[in-house]
Amino acid sequence: MNPIETIKKGIINNDMQQVIKGFELLTGQEVSPEGPKTEESKKEEPKTDTKEIAQPPAPLRSKELDFSTSPREESGKYGKHEPIVVGENQFVDDGVEATDITTPDVERTTRRPPVKMVEVQCHACGEKEMINAQYKSGEFHRCGKCVGA
Repeated sequence: MNPIETIKKGIINNDMQQVIKGFELLTGQEVSPEGPKTEESKKEEPKTDTKEIAQPPAPLRSKELDFSTSPREESGKYGKHEPIVVGENQFVDDGVEATDITTPDVERTTRRPPVKMVEVQCHACGEKEMINAQYKSGEFHRCGKCVGA
């Protein structure tokens, strides 16, 4: 019987001796709740089968779930060593510039209109300043000094 199943049955049956037996099969450590064993408690305790103890626990991993990797080389170098092969520069300067290429005459693109500025007065300190009309909202404007900028 599997050690885990032995522990499970011991918990279901409320049998502490069976749980101790399963733990001993699983780990190989002998545990007792009342301390060191006396001769009387050794006599009362049923002997375990040697076949159950000799069986190794069931493997917990399957080969399908094995994500182990091969050991890496200890050279400390991660790159592949390849020599760099470079050919000769094939550019030949013949002294002729590209004089046959002409740039076409194109009209300039239209630019955006200038920003419309509006004069506003600060509601807190009364200072007048010019701001973009898009940023003006409401009747009570505050300047940068009063806002804390």
